[in-house]
Amino acid sequence: TTQVRAELMPRITGTTTFSHRSTTEASALGGSITSSSRTHESSLGLNQLLFDFGNTRERVHQADLLRQSADSGVLAAQNDLALTVKEQYYTMVENRELLAVAEKDLANRQEQLRLARALYKAGNKSPGDVVRAQTTVSTSVFNLNKVRRDLEIAQQQLLQALGFPPLTPLQLVDQVEPEIAERDVTTLLERAASVRPDLLAAQKTVEARQAGLNAAHTTNYPSVSTYAGLTYQGLANGLQ
Repeated sequence: TTQVRAELMPRITGTTTFSHRSTTEASALGGSITSSSRTHESSLGLNQLLFDFGNTRERVHQADLLRQSADSGVLAAQNDLALTVKEQYYTMVENRELLAVAEKDLANRQEQLRLARALYKAGNKSPGDVVRAQTTVSTSVFNLNKVRRDLEIAQQQLLQALGFPPLTPLQLVDQVEPEIAERDVTTLLERAASVRPDLLAAQKTVEARQAGLNAAHTTNYPSVSTYAGLTYQGLANGLQ
């Protein structure tokens, strides 16, 4: 934006040239005569754009809209990252709670197996009852191992989302999400359409393309500018 906007400001130009010329002429008396001269020229000018049918201003507007679109894109990326971290956090919390449930279930199944074996020895249970109790214990062990694996995966995904090394220890702190002030679906949709950064970025990009199109329409139009400057010419040992 700043680079394009600079075209609306006055432009100062300056040049300096230096030349050295040597000439050799034949003398009527024989031999030659060599002469040399050194000259320099300096100029300083000021150029100001007056009117170009809005071409420069449209390009400035386009650059500013693209900057706003990029800012919204950054905000959208930050929001996406925050959402990913929250999702992985609650996934890990869920698996932590499931782990506690699976550990209690295994303890209950093991107690049932112990009771089934005791009743079998007392003659009150059949061998099939003991086998079924053993099967439920095996299933509970399998489920516990699966929950432990899911918890480890959830932890690694959370660490990855946070940008931490895989072996970084994590200690979860329970928190309560704030209540949503507005629960009407229509109102929530309208608010999302007005503040979501990805939608704002897309909108600004469309507006920037329109500004670029407007500038392209005036590309072949003439432009009016004014120029003022000073030029000095003279010998190298003194100005004229």
